[in-house]
Amino acid sequence: NWREAVPTIVGEGLTLRGLRLSDAASLLTMLSTEEVARFLSPPPTTVEGFERFITWTHRKRQEGSYICFAVVPKGMDMAVGFFQVRA
Repeated sequence: NWREAVPTIVGEGLTLRGLRLSDAASLLTMLSTEEVARFLSPPPTTVEGFERFITWTHRKRQEGSYICFAVVPKGMDMAVGFFQVRA
């Protein structure tokens, strides 16, 4: 049941999985560069902001209105990005 946990999908070069609070620092680093940020709605500007966002994604998933997948390249443990699916 996707409301209980985000399914993990493993591909040849990356893994899609649920966001973890431990991803907050890597997401801040990867998504706050000017080259990336210009393509996004304004991302959080602190690790704590990303932690709040990740907690929010978990709550919305449990409600059944939203799911967010972390993008983790092969050979890495931390997310470098994410994508969202909304009801």
